[in-house]
Amino acid sequence: MQDAIVRFSLSLVDNRHRLEPDLEEEELAAIGYVTAQWAHLEHEILASTLALSRENGAALSAEATNLSFEKRLGAWRKTIERFVTDKKEKARLLKLVSKAANLLASRHKLAHGLWTWDYTDPKTLRAFSFRPNVHFEADFNAEGIRRLGERIGELSFELSFPAGKMDAYKSMAEVASEGRGASRSLLLQLSGDKVGAGRRPLQGRSPRRKRP
Repeated sequence: MQDAIVRFSLSLVDNRHRLEPDLEEEELAAIGYVTAQWAHLEHEILASTLALSRENGAALSAEATNLSFEKRLGAWRKTIERFVTDKKEKARLLKLVSKAANLLASRHKLAHGLWTWDYTDPKTLRAFSFRPNVHFEADFNAEGIRRLGERIGELSFELSFPAGKMDAYKSMAEVASEGRGASRSLLLQLSGDKVGAGRRPLQGRSPRRKRP
């Protein structure tokens, strides 16, 4: 069994010491990018399953909201096969199901693996698991991790906008007409704020509800 390589972060002012994975900022950012992209893809798949069920007057399959992504993906596939009658559209959607299944293995290793690297090749990361029945080893680097996130995003786009750019332009125009067209990056730039600067760290706290 190989060891995960970690680094120590020792405080000089208090006892808040910590262990960290021995990853560079670019690699950590890429891992976060994949995580955020995958969450959106899961949402799009559930939305598609729900829409197809409602359009055909059927109840949403219980497996569509299962904790296991494989079961949710299977529920999407079954819903497509059951309700989509147009052969071209059915083939398009089933192709997206296959793409999601192919991306799943890499995403799983990235999200659940321990990280290590070899002193003879410090640019290459290795994600691994020694747990029974889920043993794996997989090599990554920052460029490959980010490309995985891009492929997930491309799949989400194909699912959300079947007609490609024209669908996207239409959606952008609708958002702009509702006064919601400004990007977050632009608003941060105009305000002079940096992400997280001068604010109390937020760690998953429930948002405050405005009084009516």
